[in-house]
Amino acid sequence: MASPGRAFAAPLVLLALAAALLAVPASAGSLAAARASGFLPRRALQQTCLTCSGLTTCITATCLYSSGSLTYVQIDLSGCKGASISWFCCQQNTCTTTTCDNTQVNGATCNDVLTSTVTTLVGATSVTLQVHDGRLIGDYNCGAPGNSCCGGDGGSCGSGSNVCDDVVVPITGLSTPVPPSCPPGCYCGDTAWGFPKVDQFTNAAQTTEQQLVITDAGYSGKVFWTPRQVGGAWGGWFRITTPDSGAGALNLGICAGCGQNVAGKGYYFGTGFSISFTSFSAGTSTIQIKPLPSTGTIASVVNMQVFLSFIAPPDLNPGGFKTFTDYGPAVTPTSPLTTFPANFFANVKPGVTYKVGSSTFTVPTSITASGLYLALHLDVGAYCPSGYQWGR
Repeated sequence: MASPGRAFAAPLVLLALAAALLAVPASAGSLAAARASGFLPRRALQQTCLTCSGLTTCITATCLYSSGSLTYVQIDLSGCKGASISWFCCQQNTCTTTTCDNTQVNGATCNDVLTSTVTTLVGATSVTLQVHDGRLIGDYNCGAPGNSCCGGDGGSCGSGSNVCDDVVVPITGLSTPVPPSCPPGCYCGDTAWGFPKVDQFTNAAQTTEQQLVITDAGYSGKVFWTPRQVGGAWGGWFRITTPDSGAGALNLGICAGCGQNVAGKGYYFGTGFSISFTSFSAGTSTIQIKPLPSTGTIASVVNMQVFLSFIAPPDLNPGGFKTFTDYGPAVTPTSPLTTFPANFFANVKPGVTYKVGSSTFTVPTSITASGLYLALHLDVGAYCPSGYQWGR
């Protein structure tokens, strides 16, 4: 027999519980009732669970540009739940991570990530990923013999692992308007960089910064060039100090396929490009890809990136230029540049931070005595000198 005290307390507890349940509006539903009672199952705290099949559409892979044998692709995971995903990694040698959000990596797993830049071999049409998040109903057992995962696999959705394996995401933006095979007499698929014109070099073989010979009014003695020659990569950047009063446009070249920064290994694209400053001290400008040399010349550009900043490029990675510079309109394989001249804006983003490995680079909030740093990167779809016409 229960003691008098316990017999008296039980009805009071039941009455209190009933009152709490009655206090919940009918529209609040069973979840609100559970909260009021104090009994909330752990899984009720989770938002909608995600499925492995859904990852192939909520994750996007977009072609940024190609360089040599590699295509740079942006992986965007923000569409899956509107917040960072726990981790992902590349699988089956289909890609290699180069950034996790704005942090430079080399093949590492990306943790707590929204976006990433990866490389694939030119010609790849998809990437294969392994993905984990606490809200995933997984399809892969990390602990099974012979299985391996790039990180932890805990979570509250589903009854097993919260890891999805072999997530195949198609790459968009790969199509180009150029002919499927390069026509005779044309150059196709070349990487191009803003580059000094032949008569602007003081020493084309110099591998350190050199002052250029500039005849544009206001820029004499104000423009310098630093080439990059690291691991077979080429390209470089200009440094421009404060021009004289009344300076107009600065005219520079574009070299395509010029490996090891040797112009003779490639060709000059059109008549180059120019930059005009709305405010030099603020780093606001207009860039023009200049007219082609004749009406018979045909060209297409399928990607373009601009670097304009108060510091030199930390790694000259075109995929990271947007961190430092606001530029546009965008040039992509699905929105190529085929008409010249073409104008673009390019403006410094002051105060931004960029990480390369363990090093952090912060752009000053205003210009310094070093001036402005400028780099231009293009992917040439095709360049056909005078005498060739499409479809003939």
